[in-house]
Amino acid sequence: MATWLRTLRDVLDTGQEMVAVCHDPACRHRQLVDVEAVIRHVGAEHQLVPVLAIPHFSERMRCPACGRRGMFVWIIEPKLPAPWFGEGNACQVKLWGERSGVPEQTLVRASRTELGIAAFEQAVRLYPGRRVTLQEGALIIRDSRFGVIPGGKRIA
Repeated sequence: MATWLRTLRDVLDTGQEMVAVCHDPACRHRQLVDVEAVIRHVGAEHQLVPVLAIPHFSERMRCPACGRRGMFVWIIEPKLPAPWFGEGNACQVKLWGERSGVPEQTLVRASRTELGIAAFEQAVRLYPGRRVTLQEGALIIRDSRFGVIPGGKRIA
């Protein structure tokens, strides 16, 4: 049975191995990640998948070859059958702060994108003038800031 991998603790508990690759295209140094060391620095409950507006541990990692900050991180050949990554929900509808420019509240978590779209459309009606997004992890699928261009196609 598949298991959710949400946090660094999940990676450690399931015995997964991770590899880090330098962000710098000229370097691209690769190495195994010492998950226990990363946990000592950022905590076991740190999200495995980046979340919008929350700094991710991989951005703070420094390449041992070139010294630059930022590494891409992947699970190497999962030891579990078909592990699932992220929050356990396909999408989230978020309400953004009017002045802060960061997500203020998660209104809905949906297991299916179709439900998320319906919830997004309803949230846009309930919060006119406010920014509402439909997201899968850090990927923004719909954003209430984007509307219809007169004579054009719907963008969002």
